Amino acid sequence: MKQLSEETLRAFAQVKPAYNRIYLTLRRALLEGEILPGEKLSEEALALQLGTSRTPLRRALGKLKQEGLFAIKSPEQVPAHISRRDMNSLLDFDALLESHAAFLAAQNGVSEEYMDTLREINENLRNLDPSIRYDSRYEKDLVGARDLHLQFHLLIARLSRNKYLYQSIADVRSKLRQYSSLDAFPADQPPAEYYRCTVVPCHEELLRAIEQRDPQTAQAWMYTDAIRSRSRYFNSYKNPYVVQRVSKHTAVPREAEEP
Repeated sequence: MKQLSEETLRAFAQVKPAYNRIYLTLRRALLEGEILPGEKLSEEALALQLGTSRTPLRRALGKLKQEGLFAIKSPEQVPAHISRRDMNSLLDFDALLESHAAFLAAQNGVSEEYMDTLREINENLRNLDPSIRYDSRYEKDLVGARDLHLQFHLLIARLSRNKYLYQSIADVRSKLRQYSSLDAFPADQPPAEYYRCTVVPCHEELLRAIEQRDPQTAQAWMYTDAIRSRSRYFNSYKNPYVVQRVSKHTAVPREAEEP
């Protein structure tokens, strides 16, 4: 296996106990594409890189296995692949969770301050640079656009005021990002056009329903948005185990704050 970056190794250097530091470090390496699904990893090499013994390493790997991020094939550790059936199930689960979060947000009511934040995110998506293309040269811009889209969805999840629902959505979104690729969008539609013509109008209807305290309509629009994502993720099946590099600026938070 290749050497993990110094940035990744330093990110959780102060975290204790050791198994939690190892867990967070390996999880970050997976989500940022430093470890690829299917790559064979020896416990000895991992322990050496992470400066640890095998006991905390195995505990961390066990936790990653429970999350579906690792498949253990003794004596090697293999980052898990995901089947088409499991991807479909994960997307169904995400749609159900997120649509219910939108229902609760509309039912609870959202302050004007948070509505303004959601509108601002949506406007930023509307105003993406039209010159961006699905090409590695624009990786930073593409990841930035996805970060904005993620912020929009996670904020609505927070506004459900249900911390367990929020955390479930954050976990599912994190796992989905592991298995998506930068080119998992319609090849004949530039990114800015896709967001402006497809995503932004759906978000506008969703925000209108939330503002009008209409839970059923908010739920329907969020479900529509989530289901539309299915085609994007399955476009990745030309290379279904590509790992999306996740911007370190918008790592999925582990806990929800009360809005």
